[in-house]
Amino acid sequence: MKSLIILMLFSFLFGCASNGKKDKDFEMNLKESSVPEWVYEIEQSCEHEVYLCASAEGDSSAAADANSKKSLASILKTKNESNISLEKFGFTAAEAQALELRVQQDVNHSVAEIFKKAYIKSRYEKDGISFSLSVLEKIEAKRRLRGEIKSLDDQIRFHYKKGLKNSLVKMNLLFSKRIYLNKKYMILAGESISTDMSISKINNLKYSKVQKGNKVLVRPINDVPRILVKKVEEILSSRGFKVVRDNATDLTVRLVYSAKDGVQAASRGLKEYSFSLEVDVRDNSGDKVDSFISAAKSSGRNKQDAFLKAKLILIEKINLNGKKLNIK
Repeated sequence: MKSLIILMLFSFLFGCASNGKKDKDFEMNLKESSVPEWVYEIEQSCEHEVYLCASAEGDSSAAADANSKKSLASILKTKNESNISLEKFGFTAAEAQALELRVQQDVNHSVAEIFKKAYIKSRYEKDGISFSLSVLEKIEAKRRLRGEIKSLDDQIRFHYKKGLKNSLVKMNLLFSKRIYLNKKYMILAGESISTDMSISKINNLKYSKVQKGNKVLVRPINDVPRILVKKVEEILSSRGFKVVRDNATDLTVRLVYSAKDGVQAASRGLKEYSFSLEVDVRDNSGDKVDSFISAAKSSGRNKQDAFLKAKLILIEKINLNGKKLNIK
């Protein structure tokens, strides 16, 4: 029995060594003079001034072709992250997310159109394994990207010169797409295509009619504590706006207050409450200029008792956020 176990162990180790040797032999065989260099050294064999190159293998010629083109497409993949926070320009988180998704879809479509020009330049087969070399001619890809970026620039300038605030979403979409395509152009050309536009310049259109000295109406939408209304009015006055009581204004600041019951606090007889104030600034056309939400939590015997403790924190947050309001 002992001899049998030793024999089986020896056979297993010999088999592993044999398989390892076969893999190593296959690698060495690929470097034989008859094997194209692109099979094992794609970086060295590619004419980088002319092409984007990628090679891959498969259990058939069709599979190798597909894998090779997939690898080629991955070269132009840039992380879809423009490092632009649209929320600071008055977009809600949901609006910014929807816009980003639309941009990604448009960019993916543009890149797919470019890669329709990719083709299989060479194939090779060895020991039942197929290899394919796919290429994309840089001069054609760069030409198409330049043309698309120029078209985006023309559209952005057209909308910007008209100065219509209802074109802001369109311009943000176009400019965000330009950022992504410009990154892909840099991969191909080693340089970017400059522009005199910026995301800040575009979004500042919404503030073009908002000037210091303009009239502003603070309008509580629900039962907002007077102390919070007064604080918002003080902030606006300190920034040079004239707070008025009629509707003939340049800006309307809408206040929405919330006070919600929370969980039972650890201390006996106390309950936790959540308080928040949403501040939404609109121009006289009803277009959103900016907004923020300040919130605080506190515990008390009842809602009024808890608010007395939370109001100082709430006022401090309103003061900080109010100073950051993107209004001139």
